[in-house]
Amino acid sequence: MTNNDLLFYRVLFSELSLSDKLEEAREELKDYLEDREYTVKTKVPIRGSKNKYDLVVTDQEGTETAILIGRYSVRYKRLAELKRFKGDSVYLLRGNARIEHDVIEGVNVINVMSKGSL
Repeated sequence: MTNNDLLFYRVLFSELSLSDKLEEAREELKDYLEDREYTVKTKVPIRGSKNKYDLVVTDQEGTETAILIGRYSVRYKRLAELKRFKGDSVYLLRGNARIEHDVIEGVNVINVMSKGSL
């Protein structure tokens, strides 16, 4: 993944505002991406874990991106799970985050607006 990819996703998600309820946020994000011609799978199992990615998104060129919708922060153990993704990149979308980070432990982080306290 390049800095251009991160910039692309920052721009893509810049107009996004998600619900503070995870299930609603997942559906809103799925609809948002499908409207932009991405193929989206929800609740995709993380290899070797009982947890799941919220979404796995495939663009028209076949590039796969895993997305986790988070709250203010995520534990480092969870970040290690996220990095197991064998696709092209992993993004953590956080609402109302206090500090802006581009990457935490190899996971790309993008802050998004939330309709509540995501």
